[in-house]
Amino acid sequence: MPSTETFSKLLRTIKSAIAAFFARLAGRWRAYIPKQISTRMFAVGLLLTFAYGFAADRLKIFPYYELRPAIAFIERVAGTQDQTVKITTRQEYRTVTSISTALLPLNIETFNLPTAISLEKTAGAICQAGNALIVLDRVGHPFRFNLEDQSVSALSWPQLPNNYDAFLDSALAPLKSNFRVHDMLCVQQGSQFRVYVAHEFFDTPLGHTRLVISFLDVDKNLQPESKGWQRLFASKPLPGEYYGANGAGGRLALDGKDAIYLTIGDYNLDSVSYPSIEEAQNAESDLGKVFRIDLKSGVKTLISTGHRNMQGLIIAENGDIYITEQGPKGGDELNKIKKGKNYGWPEVTYGTDYEQYSWPLNKNQGRHDRYEKPIFAWVPSIAASQMIEVEKFNDRWKGDLLVTSLKAGTIFRLRLEDGIVRYSEPIWFGPRIRDIIELGDTRIALWTDQDQIILISVDQSKLSQDKRARAPVVPPDSVNCMACHHVGPTNEIDVAPSLSRVLNRKVASDNFAHYSPALQNLGGVWSEDRLREFLLNPDEYAPGTSMVIGDMSKSEVKKAIEYLKNLD
Repeated sequence: MPSTETFSKLLRTIKSAIAAFFARLAGRWRAYIPKQISTRMFAVGLLLTFAYGFAADRLKIFPYYELRPAIAFIERVAGTQDQTVKITTRQEYRTVTSISTALLPLNIETFNLPTAISLEKTAGAICQAGNALIVLDRVGHPFRFNLEDQSVSALSWPQLPNNYDAFLDSALAPLKSNFRVHDMLCVQQGSQFRVYVAHEFFDTPLGHTRLVISFLDVDKNLQPESKGWQRLFASKPLPGEYYGANGAGGRLALDGKDAIYLTIGDYNLDSVSYPSIEEAQNAESDLGKVFRIDLKSGVKTLISTGHRNMQGLIIAENGDIYITEQGPKGGDELNKIKKGKNYGWPEVTYGTDYEQYSWPLNKNQGRHDRYEKPIFAWVPSIAASQMIEVEKFNDRWKGDLLVTSLKAGTIFRLRLEDGIVRYSEPIWFGPRIRDIIELGDTRIALWTDQDQIILISVDQSKLSQDKRARAPVVPPDSVNCMACHHVGPTNEIDVAPSLSRVLNRKVASDNFAHYSPALQNLGGVWSEDRLREFLLNPDEYAPGTSMVIGDMSKSEVKKAIEYLKNLD
């Protein structure tokens, strides 16, 4: 890789060439302009250049702001890029951050696997086998993540029996992102492990797919036994020519040593997306159901019906069964599963159709009548995915449910008492969280659709001090900006944008969905002067702004800006 000095020399050469070009151009123009006019023009030009340079520096306008991507590219290639930029753009294999939650300070280690190996993007699953995490990407390529030295390497396993090559040659190939691994369990058997995988299988004679459970026995070094992959279960084939495996469910939970519970979604066959096809209420169909699969015989037992897309499944320590279930637009659910019960999909939902204010099949909009009700629902939807019941992580969270989300990029900590969700704490991470497991060493591991492994642990040092860091934007004798704003990344549930690095940031450029038109149309960046004028009188500076703030004195504004200048 070229050195920083090489790039500096290159930039100096380019700069000199440009200067020489304009010098020659000026010399040619001088030959045609009288000396007196030329001198005046030179003086005016010098003054205008100074004014433009001053304004450009203060307001960060063209060319400086627009040239930032090019400068960032040169810095990245030269290896001089700021560490924060490397972290946010996932150029680093391992990064370490921290999160402060209601009850616990957390250490967050993020491992960006694509910097080390090549994977199929999105979906996949993880499970723990000894001192390693087994990672399966979307189509079932296996990898080992060593929990001790944090290295990652490919595993030499037989190909997952999903018939993927035949699928790519079929009429369904344009939907290949839906053809995926849905879940994985690692079950220890003496010194060996049995790996169960729920995944799509393309049935060539039928030209369609089934949801199947395959298993592979591996030794303590994760090397496969001679029998290779074997099949435990296959669902009935999907009806008709429709295919939407993004609604397949496919979560697994071990019931002791005798059985596995399996969720099978309705594959979007809800008689609304595809009229006249309603599989979740069809007793002859496997879709939209929860099953118990005997591990010896593979025989299935129906547990419950009337489900949409069950992306999370656990069997709690007391034996209760819970699923997370994605609704349409709104109405993601946490359901306690009872044998023989019907949970109503697609007849009822707390959500609506994506382009309407109602759900066409629901007779009483916004209600969940006539069927088993969820014990909790998210409106708007969070795209709920996998969950765990906390056991050993920390006593403060023991027994809580951690529900991950795709769209929201958040873990929701649910306090469940007496069968009631007492509260839900959102803990924002950012990436789409696909899978979550609790490790045997009091850590929690996440798998994201950005092919990241995230390890979560309690910061015991901070917890022992029992002292939370003071909010950095609440200077003494000033306005409490944190009443609305926050620092760090912006979540979709936040009521105002982040104040982190607001100075020299483009106006209305945070990941915040509800900027007022006044700020959206303001343009430019937040310099100290512009921010000062705005805080002193928001309505006058940006008429129509939704910023609500009491009268701030000049000294209060000065203190607030000094704090904002030091925010990360």
